[in-house]
Amino acid sequence: MTEHDHRAAEHTSRPRGPDAPLGPAGSGRSVTIRDWALCSLLLLAGAALSVDRVVQMSAGTGMCSTAGCEVVKGYVRYGREWLVLFGAGFFWFLFLVCLFGSIFRKEWIWHVATLALLGAMAFDGGLLGYQFMGIEVMCWLCLGVGLTLMFSLAGLAWVRRSWLILFVGLAVWAGGFAANSVLIITRSTPPLADTAFVSKPAENGLPQGDYTLFFSLHCSHCAQLMANIALNEPWSVNWHLSSIDTGKKDRMKLAHALKDQNGTNPFVKVLNVKSADEVDPVEVPESLAAATRKAMTFFTNRGYRGVPLLLAREGSGKEVALEGTQAIAQYLWERGLLVKWLKAPEDAEGG
Repeated sequence: MTEHDHRAAEHTSRPRGPDAPLGPAGSGRSVTIRDWALCSLLLLAGAALSVDRVVQMSAGTGMCSTAGCEVVKGYVRYGREWLVLFGAGFFWFLFLVCLFGSIFRKEWIWHVATLALLGAMAFDGGLLGYQFMGIEVMCWLCLGVGLTLMFSLAGLAWVRRSWLILFVGLAVWAGGFAANSVLIITRSTPPLADTAFVSKPAENGLPQGDYTLFFSLHCSHCAQLMANIALNEPWSVNWHLSSIDTGKKDRMKLAHALKDQNGTNPFVKVLNVKSADEVDPVEVPESLAAATRKAMTFFTNRGYRGVPLLLAREGSGKEVALEGTQAIAQYLWERGLLVKWLKAPEDAEGG
């Protein structure tokens, strides 16, 4: 055996490192551990957003149902549902592109993956910039998608062994984030009276004040507060209910609450539709849709962060803003509007 043969045998007998192709040497179509890691991340991201979309369709709300997500949803032009669907489709597409790139080792396939990911980084940077700095709320789902894109960018740079991809991607994301951070993009704040989709006037004809309650059908603290208000029937003031829910199924539930004429307690009507998993399809009045849009705009433009929120205008013209179950319960308790409470106000959790 010649010296050249000995060197060749030594080279082929060396153990493969973690980046070695998992397949026949020289096949040109082997997939490395780096490739599998990137493809697995993209696969999990696409599957997670797909599950969220299925949950939206079946339960009427996605896996993220915090107050921040509800606020952000009102600022998506075509609805949160389409944004989630677009995100799921993007991750499935990028998964397939990276998988084919790993198998066939074609440079143009990896160029498609890089361009697609850079475009997504720009889109996500602009979206989070407006969300964090423009309306100053945080949606956990949007944050999770942003972090996944960051890890995907790092994974692609790792697979391609290119620091340039990583730095360019971060620069593109930062540029989109900065652009929407320095702009003031707000809609004019509507009058508070235009935000209510249903009202109940005071029964004595001499109201002690006007109370507007902002709530969400997906807020358990809102339900607790509304149940106790319904129990006490404090009809010495004018009550106005403003919902920040702008989803199609949520508006249909609110429309059912408007149609229900059994009783005159609007809180009971809202609680009845809130507890229902599904409601029969019904036409949503434009006045109701407009009220929820204006409620969301008013809520965000005034800088409020969570529900339940009570805006109380008393006879002296003073307006009091209270956020959270505990603060609202204590306020109503001190004014004699609540005399019975299913849970003591001092023990109630904040909303």
